[in-house]
Amino acid sequence: MSVEFHLTLSSPRFVRWRVGSTVALAVACAIFFSVSLRAQMAQAEETLETVLAEIYNADLSLAAARWRLQATNQGVSVAEQRGRASASIRSSVTRSYSKWSQKQQAREGGEIPSSKGTDITLPREGSIGFTQPIVIGKTLEYLVDAAEAQVYAARERYSASEQQVLLGGVSAYMALWRDQALLEIESEAEEISKGELEIVKRRALLGEATRTDVILGEARLASASAERLAAIAARENSELVLARLLERTPDKVSTPQFLPAPAEGQSELIEIARTTHPSIEALRFDLDASYQNLLAARRALTPLVNLKGSYGHSVRDVDDGYDQRAQNVTLALELEIPFLVQGQFTDTYRRLLATHRGLEQDHRRVRRQVEEAVSRAWNNRETASVRIEALKVSVRSSEEALTAVREENRVGLRSQSELYSAESDLLNARRSLVRARHDWVVSSFNLLAEAGRLNPETLTLGVQSYDPEPAYQESRAQKWQDYGILTEPQLDAVLNGAND
Repeated sequence: MSVEFHLTLSSPRFVRWRVGSTVALAVACAIFFSVSLRAQMAQAEETLETVLAEIYNADLSLAAARWRLQATNQGVSVAEQRGRASASIRSSVTRSYSKWSQKQQAREGGEIPSSKGTDITLPREGSIGFTQPIVIGKTLEYLVDAAEAQVYAARERYSASEQQVLLGGVSAYMALWRDQALLEIESEAEEISKGELEIVKRRALLGEATRTDVILGEARLASASAERLAAIAARENSELVLARLLERTPDKVSTPQFLPAPAEGQSELIEIARTTHPSIEALRFDLDASYQNLLAARRALTPLVNLKGSYGHSVRDVDDGYDQRAQNVTLALELEIPFLVQGQFTDTYRRLLATHRGLEQDHRRVRRQVEEAVSRAWNNRETASVRIEALKVSVRSSEEALTAVREENRVGLRSQSELYSAESDLLNARRSLVRARHDWVVSSFNLLAEAGRLNPETLTLGVQSYDPEPAYQESRAQKWQDYGILTEPQLDAVLNGAND
C-alpha cells in the first residue's frame, strides 16, 4: 500500500497499475469482510438435529394429538360396558300430614260420637339393585374389537402427525439457512459494488471512464442494496417461522451435516410405503373397525339375558308409637327379544355398510397417492442432486470467467458493462446453488416422509418418543372407576381454570 502513495500519475502505465491494484484491494477487502462476518456469525449456530429434537419436544400439535389419542383409548372401555354389571342404591324419606274428622251418625244399638284427628307419618324406604348381562351373543366382542381397531388407527394418525411436524421443522430450518446464505451473498455483492463504484469514479476523474460508467455503477449499487434489503426481510420472515416452532428466537443455523437417505431404491420404497405408511395403515384399521361394527349391527336383534336382583327395606308409621316394617328380596332372569324397533337396526346397518364402502375407496385412493408421492419425492431429490453438481461447475466456471474479465478490464480489453455482466453471472450461479442445496435437503427428508419413515428413531434425534401403550393399558385396567372422577386432579384443574 505504501508504494502506491509514491507513484506519479504522469505515466498511463502506472495509472493502470494503480487502478488494477485498487480493484484487487477492493476485492480483498470484500473477501476479508465476508470472512470476518462469517466468523462472527459462526460463534453460535443451531444444528438441524438439535432443532428437530427441540421442535419434537415442544410442538403443541403433538401434545394435543396425544390427548386425543388417550380419549380414543376410552372407547374400548365404553364398548366393554355392555358386559359389565351396574348397581345403584335408592333411598327416600317422606314427611306426610293428613287431617280427618268424623261426624255423629245414628245406627242400631247406639250412636257413634263425632271425632277429629291428625295423622303425621314419616315413611322411610331404601333399596339396592343390580343388573348383570349374562347372554349378549358376540355383539360385545365385535364392539370391543372395533374400538381396539380405532385405537390403532389413532396411533397411526399420530405417527403421521409426527412426520408432518418433523418435516415442517426441516422446511423451516432450511428456509432460514437458505435466506442466511442468500443474505451473505447479497451483502458481499453490495460491498463489491461499493468498491467498484469508487474505482469507476476515480477512473472517471482520470478520463479512463465515462459518465455512463459511473451511472451504471450507481445503478448497480442501488440494485445490490435493494437485493440485500429484500434478503434481510426474507431472512426475518424465515426466522419468525422457526421461532414459532421453537418458542424462542433461533441463532444462526448451520449447514446440515447429515442426510438420512434411504438405502432402498425407488421401487423398494414404494413397496415399503404400501405396507407401513401411517396414512395407509390408519385407513386399514378404520376398515377393520367398520367391519366389526357391521358384524355387531347384524347381531343387534339377538336375544339378551340379564340377571337382575334387588333388596328393599321400608319403615312406615301406622299409629302413635307403632310403625310398620317391610323387607323384600328379588332375583330374576330377564329375557329380552327385540323384533320390532321402528327400523332402527336396519337403518344403522345400512349406514355402516355405506360407510364401509366409502372407506374401501379411500384406502385405494390413499395408496395411489402415496405411491405417486414417493415417486415424485424420489425424482425431486435426484433432480436436486444433479442440479447441485451442474451448478458447482457453473460457479467454478463463472469464477474463472470473472477473474479473466477483471484482468482484461484492468488492461482495457473489457468494458465495465462486461465486468458487471460477469459478476452477475457468478452471483446468479451462487444463488442457484444455494437454492438447489436447500431443495436437495428438503426433498431428501420429504422422501423419508412419503415412504412413512420420517420419525425420531430414523433420524436418531436422541429424544424419548411417545409410547401410547402405557396409557392404553391403564385405561383397560381400571374397570370400576366411576367414583374416581370425583377426586380426579386433572379434572379439578380444568374446571378451576374454566371458572377463572
